[in-house]
Amino acid sequence: MSEPDAPPVQGLTRRQRQVLEQAALGLSNRQIGAVLEIAEQTVKNHLSIAMRKMSLHDRTHAVVIAIGHGWITVPIEDPQLAMDGSMSRRDASAEG
Repeated sequence: MSEPDAPPVQGLTRRQRQVLEQAALGLSNRQIGAVLEIAEQTVKNHLSIAMRKMSLHDRTHAVVIAIGHGWITVPIEDPQLAMDGSMSRRDASAEG
C-alpha cells in the first residue's frame, strides 16, 4: 500500500532513476556508464541534474533519499550466493 502523502518523484527521469539505482549498488560513474551503455560524463550529468532536482549536493544522500521515498529500488543480494562464492548481482553488472 502506498503512502498517500509520499512526495512526488521530484521530476526525476527514468534514466536518472536508473543511474541512482546503480550508484546505490556502489558502482563508480565509469561502471554505471558501462552497465547502462552511456558515457561516464553522461552519468555525471544525470547524477548532477537529479541531485539539483532533489536540492542535494551529495550523491550518497541522494541515493538514501531516493530509496527512502521509494523512487528507486535496490536489489538485495542473496546471502547464500555470496557465501558459496557465486558472482553477486553487483559483480555481474560491473562486468557488463
